[in-house]
Amino acid sequence: MRYSDIKERYIYYVQFNPVKGNEFKRNHLSVVLKKNNDMKTAIVMPLTSNKSGQGENKLLLDQIASLPERLKGDDSYAVYDQVRSVDYQRFEPVFKELNGSEVVDVKLDDESFAMLIELGTKELEKKLSIDEKIIVHKKKLNESANEKIINLAYEIKRNKGNESEIKRIENEIKDILYNKIDFKFTDTDKENGIENIINSLKWI
Repeated sequence: MRYSDIKERYIYYVQFNPVKGNEFKRNHLSVVLKKNNDMKTAIVMPLTSNKSGQGENKLLLDQIASLPERLKGDDSYAVYDQVRSVDYQRFEPVFKELNGSEVVDVKLDDESFAMLIELGTKELEKKLSIDEKIIVHKKKLNESANEKIINLAYEIKRNKGNESEIKRIENEIKDILYNKIDFKFTDTDKENGIENIINSLKWI
């Protein structure tokens, strides 16, 4: 395949051989997480039918509408601890039929793609302490919030004269500035009064 034909968030076959030692091997469907600036390589996450004892990384291929029927039905799992950068020459397109010539574009839906990014990120953060995780996520939150607010500010300029839309955008900016946190409590947390303690501190 040509490098220009490879797209982020899409699924292709990737030939991981030749490998050394215990590296992930053979030809597997893989999701392109990011195309690199060198214009020659891309970061991919392999998919496999081998559960490997971890059910949280299941990707339901039946839900990917553009995937050929011959590849649906079997469970597929994201190998999020084997994310790697590969050369574009390792990529092969997905064909509609096993020995056919019609290429199909297989794009992952936004929710599934976000799940894979989250799984990959969690794997990289496993050795961080809680305080280190807070530092990393706070920085990412600040960067994303800053980018979002700037984009919303430009939307206000583009909607000059549309007072109702401007008001909506201003409220969205206020919500970001307030930095609301969606707390999640287990039943045990609730039984131990943790939810009540947190809720009592929200508005202080």
